[in-house]
Amino acid sequence: MARPTSICAMLFRNHRFGFSGIIMLIAFGFGVTSTTQAKTWTLRPGAGIRFTLSSSTGHYRVYWSKTRWGYRGVTTTLPEDIKQSTVSTSLGKGIQLSWKQTGVPTQFTATVYPRRGAIIFSAADELAGARFPVFTSAPPALMHMGLTRQQFSPPRFRLVNTATPWVFFNKKYQTCIFSPASEILVSRLYGNGENLIADGFNKGTVGMALKESHQTIMIFGSGIRRTIAAWGDAFRTLHHRPATSQEATPILRDFGYWTDNGASYFYNYDKKYGYTGTLLKMASEYAENHIHLGYMELDSWWYQKSYHFFTGRKLSAMNGNLPRHNRWNHFGGIWLYQASHQLFPHGLAAFQHQLGLPLVVHTRWIAYHSPYRKMYKISGIAAVDPAYWRSRAKYLADSGVQAMEQDWLVNIYGRSPQLHIHLSLARDFAHGMAHAMAARHISLIYCMETSRFLMEAGVLRDVIFMRGAGDRFVPAFWRDFIYNSMFIHAVGAWPWSDVFMSNERGNMLLSLLSGGPVGVGDPLGRIDPKNIDMATRADGRLVKPAAPLMPTDQTIVNDALGRKIPLVATTHTGRHIRSTLVFVYRRTGFHSTVILTPRSLGLDPHGVWIARNYFTGKTVLFNRDHTIRVTLAPHKWAYWVLAPLLPSRIAFLGDLQQMVPAGRQRIAHLASVEGVHQGVGLQTVFAMGEKDIPLTFYSFHTPEVMVHGHVLSVSESNQVSHLFHVMIPVKYATQKVLQHHKVVRMANTLILNSGE
Repeated sequence: MARPTSICAMLFRNHRFGFSGIIMLIAFGFGVTSTTQAKTWTLRPGAGIRFTLSSSTGHYRVYWSKTRWGYRGVTTTLPEDIKQSTVSTSLGKGIQLSWKQTGVPTQFTATVYPRRGAIIFSAADELAGARFPVFTSAPPALMHMGLTRQQFSPPRFRLVNTATPWVFFNKKYQTCIFSPASEILVSRLYGNGENLIADGFNKGTVGMALKESHQTIMIFGSGIRRTIAAWGDAFRTLHHRPATSQEATPILRDFGYWTDNGASYFYNYDKKYGYTGTLLKMASEYAENHIHLGYMELDSWWYQKSYHFFTGRKLSAMNGNLPRHNRWNHFGGIWLYQASHQLFPHGLAAFQHQLGLPLVVHTRWIAYHSPYRKMYKISGIAAVDPAYWRSRAKYLADSGVQAMEQDWLVNIYGRSPQLHIHLSLARDFAHGMAHAMAARHISLIYCMETSRFLMEAGVLRDVIFMRGAGDRFVPAFWRDFIYNSMFIHAVGAWPWSDVFMSNERGNMLLSLLSGGPVGVGDPLGRIDPKNIDMATRADGRLVKPAAPLMPTDQTIVNDALGRKIPLVATTHTGRHIRSTLVFVYRRTGFHSTVILTPRSLGLDPHGVWIARNYFTGKTVLFNRDHTIRVTLAPHKWAYWVLAPLLPSRIAFLGDLQQMVPAGRQRIAHLASVEGVHQGVGLQTVFAMGEKDIPLTFYSFHTPEVMVHGHVLSVSESNQVSHLFHVMIPVKYATQKVLQHHKVVRMANTLILNSGE
């Protein structure tokens, strides 16, 4: 037995997962079975998940009874010293099987967490290798989805051998997810999802004397979106990474201005004012239009760069109509990461003080001839010296910067090969950056991230949001952005759409429904206050949903099967009473019509809603017997707000002046009122300076509306619509509250069903 065992071990250490290697491995396993009486250890803690291991053959199996899915593999050598125990970890209580393998100085474990529907595999080994788990048999005929190696890691319906979650699902939305759970920056999945599914490391990985075991997660659940969220929650919990709050920073809370690629002032300015003068003038113009900016972003133009790209190609000036020989006007790597003195003669801090807004700043790779290479440790084009990050964090903090956008991650990783194989160097880059910025209270933004950096954000709590699609938000990117939002939110961050202009209503809506930042790049004299007002309160606070807009499970299945059906995506507002927001988009070459049903939207099939087409005003009853037929011209979209019909026979739509009418930034609380009088209780939020707020709701009977004991007059759209409107007077909003540096007023409102 010694000789074939060592051959199998060699196959896994060297990642030779070809067909002949698989056959040799399977033949070895069956050979043992035929000569030795099997003894099987089984973990069967509940949730329909079972893990079995044969001590005499090395065969192991993961089984989910709900679907009868089975994943099978075999150890490289026979397991020994097998022990079963109950454990309690950050994931909760689990049942664990641990063992060693003949001739291998490695401890293996499989732990089932029934309440999470998850199994965590681990293998402690100083040598890098795809050791455990390695499945050579998987359920047939499942659809696959994974993230890619490309920038912004767009999800595709194929499996790529990189660090990514692999998602397996069927037409009933039953789902299994398999992914690395630690050492993400050097981890890699191998296989095709059918006769090979394995977790390992990048080829050539060295120095893996791990303090902790390498972990892999496998999780099962009903609902594709729900299982992706459960995977993310378990992944983050392993790393003690909380989800980022929507109120974490002004960049997430408030409307902002951006100067990145696609914006009006990306390597461009009005020569009459100069660069800083143009931006100051822009801020003044927003103020004149009664639009409050919460922050301003300065893109790569603000600092000094080299004259060469990372490929070595010599670069001309980005804007030939502006000074060509200044380092700010080139697109190379970082020469000096500090404000160009030609643009900021008094320094970045002086500009920020004059602007009076927090700054978001851009950063990229280190140039090959940058002076920093003589001062700090640089690997490839990545800064891996903690001292570099500490010095830059201090400079940024002293300059009024609250968030830094690390761009070009796909190229930094690709052009820094030592990061692929040295975990310590990869962590020096990603973790060194994060820890230095966190020490100065500067949040991190990832841009042009690959799937491994998206997952690493589930380890680093300071990564607050990530770009979800390409530069300059346009409808061509809507699909990838909506899909990516599932994974970005799962790891605890928020998706960022990128810049657009304020007069682009579809882009404004999609960016707002992402739940993440909303920022525009308008030129002087071209602001669209109406669209901005529909996204914000009067104080600039964004009125947003509680979660990002994501594709429905039915849309994911349709796309995986190649059905040409319009994309349907949903999000929601509220906690106990949820309004559902539905976005429908017809892509190029797709059919014109889709039928919306409660099941297709992932809603209770027995529920009833009042559905309103937000922009046309059409309002209908929606349930399993009254569906919505949406027909769209090419490249067109529709937006519906669905308010649940409550036991009081009232459905609360909210403030229809806002694109998200019941967002908690406008409706702080919403609850059913039960008892002798049935109805709805809510708390309306007034920004300082706002006037009376109109609310709209549906009721079978003319309701009674009271604010702090005052009865208000109610009007009906018409005698058959059952739609009622009430104006909540600001004079009754007597309760003042400080919310994230903004004073707001609250009005407690009761809407009672007066019918018998």
